[in-house]
Amino acid sequence: MTLPFYKLQLAGNGTILVDFSHVNPPGHMTREEAVSDFGPDRQSIAAIRMCDRKYGIGASSVVFLYADNTIRIWDQAGVQLSEADDALLCAARYAFDAGRAVNRTLTFRLPRGEKTLKILGAHEFRLQIGSAFTFPGGTLISRDAAEITEYIEYDGVRTAFSALHLRENALVSFRTPGGSIDLRTLSRLARQAFPGQAVLPVSVRVLTRDTLAVAVPAERPSSCSSAAAAAVCAAIAAGSCDSGALVLFGPEKIGARPDEAIARDRDNSRRLAVEWDAEDNDFSVIGSGGYVFEGRFDAPSD
Repeated sequence: MTLPFYKLQLAGNGTILVDFSHVNPPGHMTREEAVSDFGPDRQSIAAIRMCDRKYGIGASSVVFLYADNTIRIWDQAGVQLSEADDALLCAARYAFDAGRAVNRTLTFRLPRGEKTLKILGAHEFRLQIGSAFTFPGGTLISRDAAEITEYIEYDGVRTAFSALHLRENALVSFRTPGGSIDLRTLSRLARQAFPGQAVLPVSVRVLTRDTLAVAVPAERPSSCSSAAAAAVCAAIAAGSCDSGALVLFGPEKIGARPDEAIARDRDNSRRLAVEWDAEDNDFSVIGSGGYVFEGRFDAPSD
C-alpha cells in the first residue's frame, strides 16, 4: 500500500503524518479494508522505516490519522506512544488545514482517551500539559518553589540548575554571561547526576522577562514542548519570568535580537509560548507544527 505523507516539524523536531483518508489501497481492496488491514504490527514496521534518517524519510515520530480523528503515534523505534506533544501540535496543524476543527477546537482520540486542543489562530493551538513536580521527589512545584534552583560552580562559572518533571524528567541549565554549558556536556552531567534514568537536558538563556532561548536535543517526539515548559517553570521558580514566556529554539542562532528570530519564523513553527495558570497550577504550550515537504512511501507488506 502506498502512503501519501506530510513531513512537519516543531522547532526542528520532525513528525511524519499519514492521513488514512488519502491512502491508495491495493487494487483488490477498498480503502476501508486496506486501513483495517494496516494494523499495529504493520504501523510499527512502517514507522521504523519511515523515521530512518539514512534510508527513510527521517523523523522522530509518525502519526497515523484516521477519518474519525483517531490517531496512533509511533516513535522511531517502532514503539506506540500514548501521547507525544510535539507530534500532537504537528497533527493539529494538518487537521486544521484539512477542515477537521469543530467549534474552535480539535479533538484527537488517543489510546488513553481524548485530547482536545483549543484553536487560537490558524497557526496557534493551545495544548495543556499539566503540573510540574520536583525530580526526584515528586513534590508539586508552586510559584514559591525556589528550592528547585541550585547554583553550581562549573568550569569557573556560576551556573543555575533545576531538576524537575513536567511530562518528562528534565535538567534545566541557565546560561550566564560569563560562559555556557553545551548540550553534550549537560547531557553527560544529567547521566552522572541521575544514572539509569531518562533525563532531558535543557539549556536556557534568558533574553527578557518574557522571552527565553532554549536548546534541546530533538531526539524524542515530545522534547521541544517538554523543554519549553520545563524552561519556563524553572525560570518562574528562579524569578527570571512571571507567569509565562515565549520560547525560541536554538540560542546560538538567536543572538541578542530575538525580534529577528521571530520575524524569520513565518509559520510560527520554530517557537512555543508557555503559559502557567497559577490558580490551577497547570502549564500549557501554544504553537504549531510547520510543513517541510510531502511525498509518498511504499508501506512494507510484511
